[in-house]
Amino acid sequence: MTVDDNAENGVFVNRLIEKIPELRPLVDEHIEYHEALLSHVLFGDMTRWLIDLYRRSRVTQRGEASSGPTGHIQGVHGGHSR
Repeated sequence: MTVDDNAENGVFVNRLIEKIPELRPLVDEHIEYHEALLSHVLFGDMTRWLIDLYRRSRVTQRGEASSGPTGHIQGVHGGHSR
């Protein structure tokens, strides 16, 4: 499914999906639910997804089990612990 909000937003979201295919289910669910691309809502969903991904990557770095695509944010936290 291709997204189409305004032309620029649709192109941007499609490029994100090309670079990060794990976003596809999130985008598809968003479009199915809203019956349109609402960029401001979608980017909020993506932010929550990224925060969750970041948290899971920190758990993985501490040697605990984690699942999901954490490779996209490798190096973001530089191994620093809170």
